[in-house]
Amino acid sequence: MILAYQGTSWISNRIRATTRGMYSHIAWQLLDGSVVEAWGTPRGFAQYLLTGEGPRGEIRRVKSASDRHTKGTRVDAFNFPGMESKREQIEAFLLEQVGGRYDYRGVLSFKTLSDKSHPDDWFCSELIAEACRRAGTELHRRVESHKIDPTWLTRSAILSHAYSFVTE
Repeated sequence: MILAYQGTSWISNRIRATTRGMYSHIAWQLLDGSVVEAWGTPRGFAQYLLTGEGPRGEIRRVKSASDRHTKGTRVDAFNFPGMESKREQIEAFLLEQVGGRYDYRGVLSFKTLSDKSHPDDWFCSELIAEACRRAGTELHRRVESHKIDPTWLTRSAILSHAYSFVTE
């Protein structure tokens, strides 16, 4: 299940302002309720902006959709036709990425749509779009995963809104 967060932190607000969208973060919820996500830290992002380097975020698996997210954040869940038959492939790819690095440079490229320079680093919507693509489902045809921001990902013609909730 694709989860789309309407974050409220300063970095979430910055992402939404830059992309002119309502979502600041995308993740994938596994059947056991745990979540795989590309997670960059606000401190790491600020340091990256200042120096070009900084603490690396990570691809992580957390126990729930609320873990380390601001309490009260609205989350919308989406699915797509055939998702259940592709779930195993999608989740295998995502779990292989756990422990990998967050792509701060990729987040900055939303405006420039520049080419991907770090093939093993991921930002949130890129990771989920790529996992779906590798399982045979293109959320946006003819658009590379690293050019898809969180809101644009949810605007895929094949996605359907399933339910909403608020983080605890």
